[in-house]
Amino acid sequence: MFNKLQNLLSVKLLFFTILGFIFQKFFHLSFLSLNYYLFALVSLILLSFLLKKYFLFVFIVFFYFGIFASYRTNDLDYEYNGNYPPELKGLFRGKVTEKLKSKENTSRFIITGEITTASLYTFKDCKIHFTLIKSKKRDLKLNEGDKIFCLLNFRLPNNSTLPNEFNEKNYYRSLGADFTAYTFSQNVSILNKYQEISLKQNLINSISNQIDMLFSNLTSGIVKALLLGDKSNIPLEIKTNFSLSGTAHILAVSGLHVGLIASLLFWLFSFVRYNSVKFTAFVLVLWSYIYLIGFQPSAVRAGIMITLYTLTRFLQRKPEPLNIIALTILIVLAISPNSIYSAGFQMSIASITGITLLYKPFFNFFYNTLNLKKIKFLKNFIISSLTLTLSASVVVSPIVAYYFGIYSIISPLTNLLVVFLMVYSLILA
Repeated sequence: MFNKLQNLLSVKLLFFTILGFIFQKFFHLSFLSLNYYLFALVSLILLSFLLKKYFLFVFIVFFYFGIFASYRTNDLDYEYNGNYPPELKGLFRGKVTEKLKSKENTSRFIITGEITTASLYTFKDCKIHFTLIKSKKRDLKLNEGDKIFCLLNFRLPNNSTLPNEFNEKNYYRSLGADFTAYTFSQNVSILNKYQEISLKQNLINSISNQIDMLFSNLTSGIVKALLLGDKSNIPLEIKTNFSLSGTAHILAVSGLHVGLIASLLFWLFSFVRYNSVKFTAFVLVLWSYIYLIGFQPSAVRAGIMITLYTLTRFLQRKPEPLNIIALTILIVLAISPNSIYSAGFQMSIASITGITLLYKPFFNFFYNTLNLKKIKFLKNFIISSLTLTLSASVVVSPIVAYYFGIYSIISPLTNLLVVFLMVYSLILA
C-alpha cells in the first residue's frame, strides 16, 4: 500500500496544497504579507531549482498555491459576533448573473453590484443570493444579464444554532455570496433588459417543450430533472419522498448522470477509427452537454474526472483513480476555491473516493458470503449494485449527518432499485 502511495503524484501535490491552505487559515495572511511570502517563496523556488532540490521546488510551489487559494476564500470566513445589524435596507444597482431556482411564489438569483444603505455607506462589488418574491401587483420575470435597480433587505448569512437547522453560512459560502437578500417584485426596476436569447436557451426551451409534449405533467418534471437538472416542476411531496428514502440525488444532474451519458457517447463514437478524433469529439460533445445544463458544479466535477480518465486512456497510460480525484480537486481549487465549502462538492468527492477504496474489499466480502451459485449473473448484479452504494454511503453518511442532521438507513436498499430504474429511465429519456 505504501509503495502504491509513492506513485500517486497528484495526491502528493494535493497534500502540499492542503498544508498551504490550512497555513493561511491559521495565520490569516493579509494581501501585503501574502506578497512578502510570495517574494520569499520565489527566492526559495529559484534556489531549490538551482540546487536541483526538485522535491523542495514542487513542495514550495504547491504550498503557495494552497495559501493563495485559501486567501481567495478569506471574504467568506466572517464570524457574526452580534454587533452587525441582523438586517439592513439598501438600494441595489447591478445585474443578474445567474438564475438559480423558481417556485410558484419566489425566484432565486445570484446578483452582483453595489448596495447603498440609508447611512450612505456603499458596499461595492457585492455578490448576493437574491430572492424575488412575486406579488399580485406585478408578475416580474428576470433573466441572466438583466440590469436592475431595487430596494431590498439584506443581511449576512446565519450559522446554524439548532440541531438539524439549515446552515446558511456554509451554503452561501459555497456560492461565493457575500450577503443574502430579498425584495418584492414591485420594488424592482429593470434598467436594461437583456434581449438576446442565447443558442443555449433556445435549445433548452426546445428540449423542455418536447418533454412536455411526450410526458404527463408529473413525469415531465422528473425527466427535466434527469436530463436538464431543472427540478422546479417536481411537486414538493415527490421531492420529500425522495429525500426521506435517501434517493434525492437521483433528481439532480450528478456525476452518475454525466457518467452514464459519457458512457453512451463513448459507445456512439466507438466506430471512429482514429483515437485522436474519437477523443476530441467525445470531449467536445460531453462539455457541450455540461454547458447546456448551465455548468452545474456536480456536472463540471464529473466532466473533469471523465476527461482526465479518457485522456490517460488516450495517452495509453493506466488510469489511477486516486490521482484523478486529487487532480480534479486541484483544478477546482484553481478555478473556484469557494466550491470546497459546498456540501455537494464534499459529498461527491467523498463518494467517489469511497467507491475507489472500498468497492473491491466490499465486493469480495459479499461475493464470498452470499450463496447464490445457481444464479451467478443475478448474484454479480446484486452484489455490484449493493457494494457500489455501500462503499459510497459509508464515506458520505457522516457528511450528510453533519450538514442535514439526517441519514436514511434504508438508503442502500432503495438506491439498489432506484439507481437501476434511473439508469433505464435516463436512457429512454
